[in-house]
Amino acid sequence: MNNLISRHMMDNPYIKDVIRELKRLGYEEDEATKILIKYYRPLKRSWGFGPNAIEG
Repeated sequence: MNNLISRHMMDNPYIKDVIRELKRLGYEEDEATKILIKYYRPLKRSWGFGPNAIEG
């Protein structure tokens, strides 16, 4: 796992749902985690936890 993301963050239910949905869309776990790391902060700053992981 990438060192840029803490284990505490990965235990967040919202984060787990996002990764689960990315995997459901066909991404491998490592690739899903990289996508999450790349886009999580900008989205959270703009929308908070408003976007639901399963409504993407």
